[in-house]
Amino acid sequence: MITSLETIFSKGVPWPPRDMDEVRRLAMYSDNQKLFEGDHPDVFTEVWKRIYRTDLEATIEILLNWPKRLSTLWGDLLLGEIPTVTTEDGDQEVLDGIIKRSNFWSQLYASAIDVSRFGNGLLKSRLVDGKAKISGFPPRWWFPIVDPSDLKEVTEHVLAWPVEISTDKYQLYVQVHRPGEVEYRIYDLNRWSVCSLVEDPHTEVFNCDRPLIATMSNVTTTDRYYGHEDYSDVASIVSEIEVRFAQIARILDKHADPKMYGPASVVGKDENGNDVVRMGDFIVVEKEDIPPGYITWDGQMEANFKEIDLLMEQFYSISETSPSAFGQIKAGLAESGSALKRLLTAPLAKVNRLKLGIDPAVCQALETAYQLETGKPCMVSIAWKDGIPDDQVEVSTMCDAAYVAGTMSLEQVIRRRDGLKGETLEKAVAEIRAATAGLNTPKVTLPEAEDEDEEE
Repeated sequence: MITSLETIFSKGVPWPPRDMDEVRRLAMYSDNQKLFEGDHPDVFTEVWKRIYRTDLEATIEILLNWPKRLSTLWGDLLLGEIPTVTTEDGDQEVLDGIIKRSNFWSQLYASAIDVSRFGNGLLKSRLVDGKAKISGFPPRWWFPIVDPSDLKEVTEHVLAWPVEISTDKYQLYVQVHRPGEVEYRIYDLNRWSVCSLVEDPHTEVFNCDRPLIATMSNVTTTDRYYGHEDYSDVASIVSEIEVRFAQIARILDKHADPKMYGPASVVGKDENGNDVVRMGDFIVVEKEDIPPGYITWDGQMEANFKEIDLLMEQFYSISETSPSAFGQIKAGLAESGSALKRLLTAPLAKVNRLKLGIDPAVCQALETAYQLETGKPCMVSIAWKDGIPDDQVEVSTMCDAAYVAGTMSLEQVIRRRDGLKGETLEKAVAEIRAATAGLNTPKVTLPEAEDEDEEE
C-alpha cells in the first residue's frame, strides 16, 4: 500500500508505482479486463497450448465468456429493479434531479461490474455549471494513500492517468482528493518515469466535508484494503471447460472428414498420370483382399461430456450461482416467484453480501453530490430490491389478504401492487373508492306473497 504522495510523484520514480501491492493489483486488472472482453487466449496461454493444431497451424478456440456473464449477473440482481432513494432531512426533488441528470443507475451498473471483475468500483461527484453530477471512474487509475498507522484508513484518493500529448510524449494528469478539496497536478513522463511538474499545482475548494470519491468493494478481509474479485476462483475451471469444448470440436472435425483405407487397386490415374482416389483422403494397404473402409476411432465423447458436467457443477458452487440464475430452469422447478427465489438462495445471499460494500458508497456519493449542489448536508437511505421480477399473482394475493386483514391500507396496496406514487397514486385511490362506493347499497325487502284465499 502507498502511504505517501512523495513515494510515487518524486522525480525519476517509475509510473505506474512499483509498490508490490499495486503491481499485483494492476496486473490482475489487466488479466480480468481481458477475460471480461473475451481475450481468453492472452490469459490462458499455457492451457491453450493443449489444443494447438500443428497440422493447420492454428488453434481451435471456443470462448465461453463465463466471467462476463458472471459480472452482468450480479449487476442484474443488484439493479434489475431500480432501488428507491429517499431523504428525510433534504429536498427530495434536488436528489431526484441529481439521479436523473447523472444517469445514475447506468453509472452504478458499470461500477458494479468493476466491483465484480476488479474487486473495487469508484463513484466520483463533481459540479457542472453549478449542478452536481455523479459518474463512475476506472479503478486502474486510482491509487489510495493510506494512514501508516491504519492501512484501511484512506487519507487521500489519487486519480492519475497518462495522456498522449504528441508522438511518444505523455503527460500524467493527477487529481488528489481530500475532504472538501481537490488538488490538480500535471507531470511530464519520460520513458514512463515521473519528471518535473508542467505547471504549479492548484487546489479547488468545495463546500463539502468529505472527499468527492466514494469507493465500493467486493469481499474484503482485515489484512487488505482492496476487495477480492470474482474471476480468480473460477478461472481454472473456465479454462478447462473451454479446452473440453475445443477438444470435442476437434474430434467432431476428424469424424466429419475421416480417412479411408483399402488396396492399391482403388487408386487410379488421371489424364496426367497422377495417382487419384475418387473417395477422398486414402491410405493404401498392401493386401488386396482387404475391402476399402473408413478409419474410425473412439474419441471418448461420453467422458468429455461427463467431465464438462462435473466442471459446471464446480463452477456453480464456487461462483455462488446456480443454473437457475442463468435461465436454465427445469420444468416444474420454479412455477412461482417464491419457488424461483428458493432456487436462487446462493446468488441472492451473494448479492446481499455485495450490498454491504456498495450501499454505504452509494449513499455517500449521493449525499456528497447533494451537499456540493446545495451547500447543505442530508441523509440518504436506499431500499434495495432483489432483481427478480415480481410474480403478480403472488403480489396481488398477498396485498388482498393484507387489506382484508387490515394490516395494509388501500394506498399501500396500490403502491405495492402497481408501483404508483404521488398524484397518480392519489387519483387511482380516488377512482377505486368512487367505484366501490355504490356497492354498499341497502338491502331490498321483497313483498310477501298474498294468501291464496284472499286472491280468490
